[in-house]
Amino acid sequence: MTIITNTEYLQRSALLYIYYNIFVGTLWGFMKDKTLKVRLSSKRLDKLRLYALIKEKSMTQIVEEMIDDLPNPELKSPYKGEASDPLFR
Repeated sequence: MTIITNTEYLQRSALLYIYYNIFVGTLWGFMKDKTLKVRLSSKRLDKLRLYALIKEKSMTQIVEEMIDDLPNPELKSPYKGEASDPLFR
């Protein structure tokens, strides 16, 4: 039986925790559980696959980057600063 110190035990426990959570994907709580189903022509799907291959990224990463590049929509109130505007209550 090997005896290990508390420090060694804590180090091993921390490494196992990090290893487990990296591969499970929950270390920082960003596990992706949403899906997007898109219908594409074969030509467009092949184009996306080729682009992902050339960039050495997954198709998901490519689509996420495209979404991130979209401008943020500005929410405009139909009340235009009037006293009845629910945002000013």
